[in-house]
Formats: sequence, structure tokens, C-alpha cells
Amino acid sequence: MFDKFRHFGDPNDGPSVILTEAQHKAITQQLLKAQTRAVETTEQLWKKYQDVYKKNPEYLEAIRHYFEKGK
Repeated sequence: MFDKFRHFGDPNDGPSVILTEAQHKAITQQLLKAQTRAVETTEQLWKKYQDVYKKNPEYLEAIRHYFEKGK
């Protein structure tokens, strides 16, 4: 999403979380199902991420500042 929303900054500076392969696949499937790539605004993307990561609030905290600076 760094490519689509350039104000997020350098993707190399983005947050990351170490996941098992199974965890990565599960999150990726949830993001695909939520159609995060189809959003047009950071507000829409933030809402989708809140839905997908509701069981992992620490993930939301790690990315919140990207959405706040993008408003």
C-alpha cells in the first residue's frame, strides 16, 4: 500500500511483524477478502485494516501514525 499512498513514506521504513508462514497466509487471505487493494482513500484502508486486525490491536498501533499523517 506504500506504492498507492505515497505519503506513508519509504516502504523500507514500514513496520513489520514476524509471523509464521501459516499466520502470514491467514492474514493475507483476510486482507484479500477485505479487498484492501480496491480502496481509494486512506480512510477506507484504515477501516479495512481495523476490521482485519481487530484481534491484533498491536498491529493497528504499529501503523496508526501512517494514517494520522495522511489526513
